[in-house]
Amino acid sequence: MNKRLAKRNFISMSILVVILIALCFVNFLIPATNNRFVGFANAITTDLDISGGYSAQYNVLYPEGEINKTESLEKLVILANDKIRGYGYESVRISISGESDSTVANKMFIEIPKLNNARDILNAFSAEGELYIRTSETTEVGENDLIGEDVLDIFSSFGQVTTTEYMWGTNIQLSKSGEDKIKELTSSGNGTIYIYIGENVVSNINFKEQITGNLLYFYGSSSNQEQSNAFAFALLMAKQSINFEMIGNQINTISATLGENTLLFLIIAISLILALFIVAVALMFGDFAWLIAMSMAIHFVLMMFFLQAIPIFILSMGGFFGLVLTLILLFASYNVIFGNIKKGYAEGKKIPLAVKSGYSKSILTVVDINVLALIISFVMYFAGGPFSHSFSLVLGIGAGLNLLATLVLTKWFTKWYLSLNSTKANKLRMKRGANINELG
Repeated sequence: MNKRLAKRNFISMSILVVILIALCFVNFLIPATNNRFVGFANAITTDLDISGGYSAQYNVLYPEGEINKTESLEKLVILANDKIRGYGYESVRISISGESDSTVANKMFIEIPKLNNARDILNAFSAEGELYIRTSETTEVGENDLIGEDVLDIFSSFGQVTTTEYMWGTNIQLSKSGEDKIKELTSSGNGTIYIYIGENVVSNINFKEQITGNLLYFYGSSSNQEQSNAFAFALLMAKQSINFEMIGNQINTISATLGENTLLFLIIAISLILALFIVAVALMFGDFAWLIAMSMAIHFVLMMFFLQAIPIFILSMGGFFGLVLTLILLFASYNVIFGNIKKGYAEGKKIPLAVKSGYSKSILTVVDINVLALIISFVMYFAGGPFSHSFSLVLGIGAGLNLLATLVLTKWFTKWYLSLNSTKANKLRMKRGANINELG
């Protein structure tokens, strides 16, 4: 590679890195849509301790004739908890309680991290009536109208609506009785199904033939996954026989347990660690520090992207410990590689040969270090709770990106650099003794 091409590569890569870092933090309205791009880092889900959240309290309203009230409520809480965690709100906390002189639980308290649609989830518990599915625009219950007990589950999914368009939609899974009713309701072969919560139509489905399956799918009620999940959850709660009444009709804001500026302080601390590392590398390895900084920037962007893209990920203090351990492994990997390069030059090798042999000697060590971290993260994820989930996901993703940054990206950048400097060892803080003969 000639010098001109190497310079062009570095300039292009520098511009790309700046754009990628900006994408981690910028916030703008996406043209021709109603959605906002909030930046990869800003979109990462954090838990209650770090970011705070929202809470609400409800009175529990049991149906007439309910015998095992508390037991039925506990089953519903388990269902709601599993659903909400499945939406990515893993730090949700739901508790029930009753009066001191009663064995029946009649209060429910919920805390959800401060996420985009947390308020919608809390409001969904207070369904404004029961779920009905019918073909007439009337609130009178018909013989074949589907009610809550005719529905097994409700969930969102991303599906194809035309040959070129995909949208988030809602699936209503029917029981055997629901299958029989929907078949009867759509026997005309052409019409509209209306979905009610109480007296309000919340969506509708146009059908062109009789529906004989056990799944109703409709789209257009939600523009993204979060809204689709909140809508599906509202329908799911409306189908339940137990209802909830929000006390005071109020959703409360919860302050972060560790303080409002905890996240800012942690980010500043990690940024200082990175800055000190780059300074230390510059003192030890000279120009190689800037190659390392560039690969670490790409490592950071990819880390932010993956953490916000994984629905089940919640950034807790465990995640920050995982990030610190990731950085330690990354620093160690760089030190092994460039230490071997420096050692090769000291033994008499020319700079290009020292770089080549340094990488060759380092591959097994770097792979061993990071693969061990991957194994540890895998075991901890399945063996631990939410704290270890955050830790292990960050560590696992970080270890994989460490291999990419050290053995691929930095190696590329080093090859480019050698086109600009393959003889001036002082720029790389490399020395050899006066009695060492230079090898060919």
